[in-house]
Parts: sequence; structure tokens; C-alpha cells
Amino acid sequence: MRYVAGDENPRARLMSRDNGQRKARFEALSRGLKFPDIIDIEVVPLEDGRVSVVILSQSLLGIEDFGVNRERLDAWLKAYLAEFSEQ
Repeated sequence: MRYVAGDENPRARLMSRDNGQRKARFEALSRGLKFPDIIDIEVVPLEDGRVSVVILSQSLLGIEDFGVNRERLDAWLKAYLAEFSEQ
């Protein structure tokens, strides 16, 4: 998940991870004013062997995020799918 936090996304950092529960929490800072957003990701196993990914991204400050959280999650998912398809 190098596209989420690390060299490819220096404004995001992993805050916590629980591999047993398949959960992770990230903090991402907005461009410019550096407002913090919290992103929770959980992988939920389904009965048929597939998994579902639940993602919640929320702004901690302000009223309107102008679509930034949605754009960030779309970019993360696109990068993940591109990395996964290369394997």
C-alpha cells in the first residue's frame, strides 16, 4: 500500500493498523492549509471467500471539503488496482 502513505504520498501517514481485525487508520493532510482528514479502511471477509473493502474518509476541520476526500479515495483505489493488476 505504498500509494496510501509513504514516498508516493508524503501528506499521508499510517496512524494504526490491526492486522487481526484487517483495519488501518490513516491521517492525510490537505494541500495548502494542511487540514487533517482521517481515513479508516477495513477488509471484511464475505461468506463466499471474497472480501469487501469499507473505506471512510472524514474531515476533522471545516464544513465543506470540496470533494477532496472523494478524490483522494478514488486516487488510492485507482493506484491499488493498478498495483494489484501488475501482480
